[in-house]
Amino acid sequence: MTNVEFNPQENQEKGFKNTSSNPQPKRSVMVGWIMKLSGGKIDETKANYVLLGIAVIFTILTIAMIMNIFGVGTKNKITYKEDIPPELRDAMPQEIYDSLPSRTAN
Repeated sequence: MTNVEFNPQENQEKGFKNTSSNPQPKRSVMVGWIMKLSGGKIDETKANYVLLGIAVIFTILTIAMIMNIFGVGTKNKITYKEDIPPELRDAMPQEIYDSLPSRTAN
């Protein structure tokens, strides 16, 4: 094992490529789309921030929709005839007032 030698030129002659010579990673397609849509005004870093902002917006919208579907955070308070203030009762149509439940009715 002590007689093993490493020659980097020999590897290049045989067609092996040094992976450290290409340190630039491949750009994602969506970043390219953002840069193209901006007309070249946005660089790669800003395009990544735009995509991050879009992801945050969609996450917030998804959470809001799930909360709305399952009724989280909404009060399911039934309005009874006795809970309506007199001034609102006078302005309300009679058929709507009659459609409300009463606390005393069983």
